[in-house]
Amino acid sequence: MRKLGVISIFIFMMYNLSFAQIYDIKLFLDQCPTNDPAIDTILNDFEIRLNGQIVTEFPCYEPVYSMKTEDYLNPLIYLQTLRVIYYMDRHKRNHLPWTDTTLYVWMKNNIDGINIVDGVIGGYCCSEIDGKIFFVTGNADDFNREFDKGWRGISGNIDFFAHEVRHTNGYGYYHSSCCGIPGGCDENYDENDLGAYGIQYWLNKAWLNGLINVGIRTSGTITEINDAINWHLSSLNSSRTRFCNNIPEIVNKTDFDYPLGPGTTEIAQSICAENTYKFAENELNEEGTYFEIFATEAGYDSAVILNLTVHELPNPDFTPNADTLTSINTYTSYQWYNQNGIIEGATSNQYIIEKSGTYYFEVTNENGCSAMSNSMDLIKAGVNELNDNQLKLLIIPNPNKGKFILRFENSKVGKYQVQILNELGQINIEKEIYLSSNVYEEEFNLSHLLAGTYFIKVFNAELVQTKKIMLR
Repeated sequence: MRKLGVISIFIFMMYNLSFAQIYDIKLFLDQCPTNDPAIDTILNDFEIRLNGQIVTEFPCYEPVYSMKTEDYLNPLIYLQTLRVIYYMDRHKRNHLPWTDTTLYVWMKNNIDGINIVDGVIGGYCCSEIDGKIFFVTGNADDFNREFDKGWRGISGNIDFFAHEVRHTNGYGYYHSSCCGIPGGCDENYDENDLGAYGIQYWLNKAWLNGLINVGIRTSGTITEINDAINWHLSSLNSSRTRFCNNIPEIVNKTDFDYPLGPGTTEIAQSICAENTYKFAENELNEEGTYFEIFATEAGYDSAVILNLTVHELPNPDFTPNADTLTSINTYTSYQWYNQNGIIEGATSNQYIIEKSGTYYFEVTNENGCSAMSNSMDLIKAGVNELNDNQLKLLIIPNPNKGKFILRFENSKVGKYQVQILNELGQINIEKEIYLSSNVYEEEFNLSHLLAGTYFIKVFNAELVQTKKIMLR
């Protein structure tokens, strides 16, 4: 089961729309943008066109990661990108060095949409259609469409969009060739006057240090988090090499800020394997960290953070020695049972049987997890486990009404003693038999005995075998 995160799509239906944000980017991207309550707003703010024609249908099914690559089309990818931009900093103001609005509003104020054009490699800003300004990009290949199902691909789209939109702000935000790449450089990295590549680098830094929370820290496993950190620290992917006169330092922050509002509660809970813990209307049975996110009336996001630990069950077993049964391992508590149920007062690691029967025990370990052992059929006289290691002994039928066939298979030729005993170990029948071949059969009639549990014991000086007989 994948880890639970009650993320924005849930929050919007239940709480104040104005303050929701992304808390788990992995789960967020597995939602179809067409199912988002804000989809009409996004499509009203940005037209998505394919070769100049407005796109109105965005086929999608959840979880998005399971979609076939050929079904995950570019219009849907760019709609998903705009959806992330819409939520990632919508509760912030004056946090972007180049504008006093959010990234979404800044882009909306500068372009009217995205035009996907066959044959275009990369993208550029901008072209005009029907008096509207469009960022132009090409159709991605299969590799990049698959890549765009995750945060690394979507983040690349976001900083690329921001890069190109920056060009709408004037000639000074076009490129230089000073780094040796024709038209591929900014003169300086200056956070008071960021160019196109400067905005790309700044966004990557903001995602890493938590200034803009996109739910990377809560995106599941430590591997995914480290993968995100390493991606953004890469000098190639953070655009550090695109500046001529100064190169920004690599951000060395090793964890993510996780801004949550008042009322956030963190709890620790443990369960035993095979049990479940109910959280946010889900039954959890895997260890991990889980989140339920809310937006308060005061306008702050808050959360219940559950750290769930799953303990292994004990694996109890015991050994018989004469009449004494002993637990092989040490546990916090013990309870012994026989075929009739619980044995009152039998709560230590050892138990001395008082009569023949079926025995097993239940233990509890230091984590409070309990488990039952396998059972053994034991006879009071010497306490032998009933097994077929030496003699193949069959009772046909069993249970029965007193008449049955005793059959030996794979036994050694020679004399054997046969005893039939009750639960107290008292001998009801005893006789000697001689095996002249490896198979022996004899019919017994115990119909004169009371219904109940009996034991048939076959033995000689070298071998012994015992079986339980049920008389009805």
